[in-house]
Amino acid sequence: MGTVQVVEVERKFEVDDTFVLPALSIMDGVAEQGKPQEFELEATYFDTVDLRLAAVGVTLRRRTGGPDEGWHLKLPVAADERREVRAPLGAGRRVPVALSRLVRVHVRDQRLVPIATISTARVVRRLIGGKGRELAEVADDRVRTTSPDGDSGWREIEVELRDGKRPLLDAVGDRLIEAGARPARSSSKLARTLRLPTPALAPRITGSSAGSEVTRYLVEQVSQLQAQDLGVREDTADSIHQMRVAIRRMRSTFATYRPLFDREVTDPLRDELRWLATLLGPARDLEVVQDRLDELLAADGVADRHLKVLVDRDLVARRRAARRELLAELDGARYFRLLDALDALIAAPPLTELAGGSAKSVLPKPVRRSWKRLNGAAAAAAEPDLSDAERDRRLHAARKAAKRARYAAEAIGDRFGKPAKKFAKKMKHVQTVLGHVQDSVVSAEELSRLTGVTGDSFALGRAQVLEQERGRRALAKFDSVWSAASAPKLRRWLH
Repeated sequence: MGTVQVVEVERKFEVDDTFVLPALSIMDGVAEQGKPQEFELEATYFDTVDLRLAAVGVTLRRRTGGPDEGWHLKLPVAADERREVRAPLGAGRRVPVALSRLVRVHVRDQRLVPIATISTARVVRRLIGGKGRELAEVADDRVRTTSPDGDSGWREIEVELRDGKRPLLDAVGDRLIEAGARPARSSSKLARTLRLPTPALAPRITGSSAGSEVTRYLVEQVSQLQAQDLGVREDTADSIHQMRVAIRRMRSTFATYRPLFDREVTDPLRDELRWLATLLGPARDLEVVQDRLDELLAADGVADRHLKVLVDRDLVARRRAARRELLAELDGARYFRLLDALDALIAAPPLTELAGGSAKSVLPKPVRRSWKRLNGAAAAAAEPDLSDAERDRRLHAARKAAKRARYAAEAIGDRFGKPAKKFAKKMKHVQTVLGHVQDSVVSAEELSRLTGVTGDSFALGRAQVLEQERGRRALAKFDSVWSAASAPKLRRWLH
């Protein structure tokens, strides 16, 4: 039996021993309140010695008793919403690999060990709606813990949605508070047991200096990279792409704003981020290629079912191989040390003296430099009498320059407001158009390679012609997009 995933939406309330649970069957939409059911639960919580999971609001436990006994991994989604991944108890007490891999971005190469045991005497009442639908579960918990430092015991009420909606959760919460309950101060039993503070989603960067503005952007990208790690491991749609975008933004920021940082720290980081982006590249490129080829091979009836099967089989096999290599590296020491270095960077940014200057005086200059780089690259791509290969190479260079200019403005968009955001938007338009051109080049090359694999030169040749036409149409849009992006008024805020 494998893992089971559910979305848990619940709220907790603190009550004392004299609290009496009010009648909840009188609430709108509730037809009846089920009879109480009693359970004895015992949960052993696992974390690293330095509580890395608890620090980010993740809980991992092995629980016996109750209808859902087993291993539970809870990943925060929102204030009262968590994604829960469950696995069977199994024969031993070692954390299942299927769960440990999902928290590797936090745990890295540290061991997961038992950190607390919590026993709960639970009385459950279910709120039933029309046609017998279970709307919510109300659990009255009397908690006992083994922690020598935290609370040794308390009583709390948990209200968890089943088939009900959030208005019901709000109404039940209001009813409990009217009866004397209080919103829980801790997000979980473990947090209360260990007296843990509310987890911070990311370090809070204060100040209005040039360095503070750029560091805030870096913090966002580090958080995004770590957030996408889970999706990459689970092969969630677009997760590889989003992780690569976070990497590009960080590398671009280190390059554009290099005078603000100690390069002995950021240059090695930039190199390691390039290594990670290179690992992600093959799997992502094959995703894009497969999507484009599916469209092309369906156009004008150029492909029969047999050819599509051959193409998909080839691309899927290559993507699986690329993912195996990627996942092996994501479980390796080099990736973990990169994550450590990023944590250290945002905990203590290696800022130079220049970074202490005002944002208004320091930050426009690096953006101007990124614009000049893009302008030069666009001019080089527009030179006459270039070979197709050379023009493609120069357009690709212009696309990379457009990304850097876009990210340079994005990084300081909150400080400079609408002008910076409009500039970034125009740079994105340039990047997008040139991205379509580049995707067309890669797809055409892939079609040429597949001709040798499948032996169907006619159908794939026809698809290649269609792809080249798509590339020409994308390139034809560039002049108008570039005209808008290069308008002098768009850069007035930089002077």
